[in-house]
Amino acid sequence: MDVYLYPLKTAALIFPLIALVISLPFLIRQYYKYGGFSFWRALIIYSFIFYLLCSYLLVILPLPSQANVSQLTTAKTQLMPLRFLVDFVQHTAFSLTNPHTYITALKQGVFIQPLFNLMLLLPLGVYLRFYFKRSLLFIIITAFCVSLFFEVTQLSGLYGYYDRSYRLFDVDDLLLNTVGGWIGYALAPLLTFFIPSDETLRNNAYSRSHQVSYLRRLMAFLIDWLLIGIIGEFMMIKNHSLFSGTVLYQFSWLNTASYILTIVVFFIMIPYIFNGRTLGKLIVHLKIVDDLDQSPSLPQYFIRYGLLYGVVFTLINVEFNLLELTGTSDNLNLLNYLIYIVFFFILVFVVHLLINKLRKNAPLFYEKISYTHMMSSFSLFRKKTTRK
Repeated sequence: MDVYLYPLKTAALIFPLIALVISLPFLIRQYYKYGGFSFWRALIIYSFIFYLLCSYLLVILPLPSQANVSQLTTAKTQLMPLRFLVDFVQHTAFSLTNPHTYITALKQGVFIQPLFNLMLLLPLGVYLRFYFKRSLLFIIITAFCVSLFFEVTQLSGLYGYYDRSYRLFDVDDLLLNTVGGWIGYALAPLLTFFIPSDETLRNNAYSRSHQVSYLRRLMAFLIDWLLIGIIGEFMMIKNHSLFSGTVLYQFSWLNTASYILTIVVFFIMIPYIFNGRTLGKLIVHLKIVDDLDQSPSLPQYFIRYGLLYGVVFTLINVEFNLLELTGTSDNLNLLNYLIYIVFFFILVFVVHLLINKLRKNAPLFYEKISYTHMMSSFSLFRKKTTRK
């Protein structure tokens, strides 16, 4: 049993990192396609990924040492179909005329291993039919291809890591895995009876499309700053080649100036020109409006983002640049104070967010002062076209 538990424990340790990596694209897709986030859809997707990870690790783990594999003289392939039935009859205590041997035979590895291979891709059939709406033929072909991938992984010695295969390429595994996928297809309606249908999940997401949650705003924020970061890296390369060896290259005030310019261009001018939208807001269907749900004026944008990015983040940026220009160890105390200031602003802002969340997403301080807020721009027409 430990042979099966070890890969599952390993998958449980690895999965949080994978979940963290896929969360951003998953959430972006949910808000872009449906305008809302569905807990059930997220649970299904994440469980599917966890299942795929477990399946793969069950096939390759535990890994033996390279020295041990090099000394193996066992067969690399087993190409006789239904050999597992012969092995069951020959190598277990099973006797058709003696019912007392049935339970003992079912506990032996000759039975457990084929059963494991049968169960390995059964969930794949369930997921493909229930969530991805695939046909039986598609599921059978997919299950066979996935099983073939597993077998080739073993036959290739984990893609060349070992100098020979460390597990047997077994044609019965292909057969049992494929049958398992077919059984999963057949059992899908029964196993998913209490899970909302895909149509229900879509409608639930659409029903939340008007909500401007902090999570949705965070997705827009991350997309915008990811784009800014990419452009910034490109500009850094250009500036290095343009200003290298000059005073400008060492002048840290240039960083503050470029930061302020970034805020003005990306968060003031672009939304003003494109009806309250940045690229991030466009993707998750958000836009900035005034208290009358109209496009804000240019001064309102300056107030909104001047308070958010200017008063807090720009002052911190300037102070750090001043510290960098001095370059002496006498200012270590000043550095500590600046770090305290940064954490203070972050703490105050987080508390402000939590309080406003408890007040059912009340306007934030810079929204109250600038008379602006976020609203959903998701179109019901998109809902109709998406469902076709």
